[in-house]
Amino acid sequence: MAAGAELSAIVVLGPVRERAQRVVTALCRQTAAARLELVLVDVACANPKLATEGPARAVYLRRETPATWGASRAAGVASAGAPVVAFLEDHCIPSPRWAEALIEAHREPWAAVGYAFTNANPDSYVSRASFIVDYGAWADPVASGEAAFLQNNNISYKRDLLLSLEQLVRRLCERPTGTSSKRSSRAGIGSISRAARSRRTTTSRA
Repeated sequence: MAAGAELSAIVVLGPVRERAQRVVTALCRQTAAARLELVLVDVACANPKLATEGPARAVYLRRETPATWGASRAAGVASAGAPVVAFLEDHCIPSPRWAEALIEAHREPWAAVGYAFTNANPDSYVSRASFIVDYGAWADPVASGEAAFLQNNNISYKRDLLLSLEQLVRRLCERPTGTSSKRSSRAGIGSISRAARSRRTTTSRA
């Protein structure tokens, strides 16, 4: 286990490096950076490594293509050292208190904690419509507290519980066919932390 790490942020890095670097930089500058571990799973290995800074520990995994998104996320879980793992897409930028809010939320007995979202590029009709369809249920301001449904791609879990699902861990890490999924009863109850805000870049072209 990473010494002092209370949260492992897992990001699968694709070929759009400038966008992914913004996410990594935002993670490095978290208010809880000293308690944070970055698990960066790079599936675009031909590109240079992304830069990290500050006190957060960084674990950098390079996976040769073809590497499925779900398998790459599962590899991130296996390499994580903190008791809580939090997934972020490489186009979902966390607010400065994102990690701090998740650490606090996971002191409660929630199996999974979701985030509140804002649209990072709301200038077009397509972007606004796409955000409402895909993330409207968790759009800020959303109430914190118990939730039956959480967003699959950007979500946090207690790591031991996630690993105990064994065969289900890879399926839970895969990109869903829908925008949300009800958590398995074996995973307990889920919650949303409004303070764990993220700005997500949304499709802007039809």
